[in-house]
Parts: sequence; structure tokens; C-alpha cells
Amino acid sequence: MDNMQKIPVFFTFDANYLLAAKVAIHSMMKHASRQYWYELYVFHTTLSPKAQQSLRNSLKEFTHTELHFIDVTQYNEKIKNFGTKAHYSKEIFYKLIATDVLPQYDRIICSDVDVVFTGDFSPVFFMFPNEKILLCRCRTSGKQFVCLTTGKTSVRRKWKYLNMKLL
Repeated sequence: MDNMQKIPVFFTFDANYLLAAKVAIHSMMKHASRQYWYELYVFHTTLSPKAQQSLRNSLKEFTHTELHFIDVTQYNEKIKNFGTKAHYSKEIFYKLIATDVLPQYDRIICSDVDVVFTGDFSPVFFMFPNEKILLCRCRTSGKQFVCLTTGKTSVRRKWKYLNMKLL
């Protein structure tokens, strides 16, 4: 681990998505390149110790990762007035606090948990190495890749990475 390059990845979900998270994260690690070390973070407010252990147990076979759970309850006051549609949970807003919660990283991958990875996602981390990226998002159809940068322009390219976000 010490000599391996780290790729930080975070997820935001509540207890209702535990099974989906287990499938998504397991499929991600199954296909992840073993030449990197993956620091996985779960931002949550409702995951019990039993649920956390269940997710840890589902990843035991992978020796190139570490899983961390971060209770972000303290941010609820900041996001309560953001407004949302009824079908969105507050967890979607936790993606906006990643730089506050994980200031040690210049770049972080965020993935939803309603996905299944079918290939190695590590190349996404190294895309646009000279850009300060605020958010990258792919539509699940794989037809569009949109990248918003701190500059005046946005970059649009076609890629086949699903639902990935870099902060």
C-alpha cells in the first residue's frame, strides 16, 4: 500500500441502499486494477454498525482497498434549505461537501450505488490531468460525457464510463 498510488472514491447513500451499495462496490473492486490502492469512503447518516460490517464483509477478498465510513450528520444543517424533488434524498447533496470532508485529496471519484461496474474504472481518475475539475458526469446511456472545469469552457467528449463524478 505504501508504494502504491492511491485512488480515493466516495459514495453517498442511506440504509435503504445497502444491498445496491454492496453490489456496486463489489463489482467496482472486482474489476479495479490491482496496481493502485483504493481508499473507499461512505458518507452516511443512517448506517448502523451492523450495516457497516456487512459492507466490509462483502469486500474481504480485496487486498488493495480500505473502506471508511464517515457520519456526515453535522452537514445536515447546511443542506436542509437546498430544496429537492420528493424522489431525491438528502444524500445527493453530500457530494457537494466532499472537499470539506476529504481535504487531503486534490481529486476524488464519486460513484452512485445504482450501478454495476463491468470494467476497470481507474483510468477515469487520471483523465484531464492538468484540469481543475469541479464535476464530471456521464449519462448511463454512455452517450455523453460532460466535464465542468474551473476555466471558462466546458469539455464535452464521448466516453463509456457510467455515472462517474470527479471532484
